Amino acid sequence: WHMRQTNDLDSSPYARHGVVAGTVTPVPNAWIANVNDFDEDTDYINIPALNGLRMNADYSFSAWIKADPLGLQTQGFLGNYNGAGFMFFLNGDAVNQLAFWASGYTYSGMEVFDNQWTHVAYTRNGSVGYFYVNGVRSPAVSPSAISPGGALEIGGAGASWPVWRSAAGWWP
Repeated sequence: WHMRQTNDLDSSPYARHGVVAGTVTPVPNAWIANVNDFDEDTDYINIPALNGLRMNADYSFSAWIKADPLGLQTQGFLGNYNGAGFMFFLNGDAVNQLAFWASGYTYSGMEVFDNQWTHVAYTRNGSVGYFYVNGVRSPAVSPSAISPGGALEIGGAGASWPVWRSAAGWWP
């Protein structure tokens, strides 16, 4: 999916197109490019289960996000959690801490500010993991292998935890 794209079509040769749930609103000409606006709880793009998303070796996830001020509510923005899989999210704490779940929680200790475009990433390289917020790397964390989960959700964190579909904000 390209940043300038305002639909749910996969531009890769794999053609893993998504299905919009709720009222994902395309917003043209935003700060970065065209973006999708996800309302809290019900808006996300569902990509059917990906056999290739079994990540027990090195992996990386990244996104541009603009979080809405939701107080102490956790905001999931990418995941395939169905009892297994992973969740990439902002923790519901006082600093909107960037976090990742794969067989256990891993926290970055890094703040993500509301109403600001922020580039976030999580990488696993061997036995070491790192978070990045706007290019600044966290101290090393212990990552987990990702077991097979369900359908991938952009704007959510997986089918088993619909409360994690709270990526109120913007996704290019």
